[in-house]
Amino acid sequence: MHPSVKKLGAGLNEEAIRCVEKMDFKPGKQRGEPVNVQFAVPVHFSLD
Repeated sequence: MHPSVKKLGAGLNEEAIRCVEKMDFKPGKQRGEPVNVQFAVPVHFSLD
């Protein structure tokens, strides 16, 4: 995984990456063969 993250500061970048890395992903396939894919995972923070 090669994350691209907007610079948020205050440790939010690291937390977003940590959460996404914990997610379970299945590899993309084409004709039954694994292929590289790119996708976006929006991460929203609520700071109270």
